[in-house]
Amino acid sequence: MKKQSRVTFLILLCVFISLQSLGGCKKKEPILTNYKLFKNAVLSFQHPVTWVSSENGSNVTVTGPQEENYFVNMKFDYNLESNLSLDEFMKTVEDQNRITDLPGFVDGGKKNLDLIAGKAIQRSLKTIVNTAYSSNPVTLYVKLTYIVKNQKIGFVLTMEVPEKSYPRYEEIFNNMLNSFRILAITK
Repeated sequence: MKKQSRVTFLILLCVFISLQSLGGCKKKEPILTNYKLFKNAVLSFQHPVTWVSSENGSNVTVTGPQEENYFVNMKFDYNLESNLSLDEFMKTVEDQNRITDLPGFVDGGKKNLDLIAGKAIQRSLKTIVNTAYSSNPVTLYVKLTYIVKNQKIGFVLTMEVPEKSYPRYEEIFNNMLNSFRILAITK
């Protein structure tokens, strides 16, 4: 009987030590299959490994394949000094970019989102663009997702894809949006 309680004690001790060591491990964000992580001092997100990311100042663009003579893409723009509420930030961006004046503008409506990065407002719309690759204009389906961190940093995540191709890319765009994290520290 004494030997059995000693074995039980040793097993419990091993389990306790294992749990303690696991508890001290820093939890990493899981990488989606066939995705890679983009990270800078302000933000991070995951995108398909075959898509190309480029950074220019406060803009990160991830470019995917060409569909209907247009490169599918998602842009991550940020303003470190927006100092606006979410609603004010969205209105300011849309007014400055004259969203309703886009060629062939069709408003797809707005909805509120609760993302890991914070509360967001997403606007869907359609517009018509001309490309250098074709004489025929392309109807784009666009989603603009607005996020403001601590009423200081404003983010606009812009998804652009030819309208007919959207169903093939919806899951990819949702994965990128759901993997978006804000890394900048605001006071």
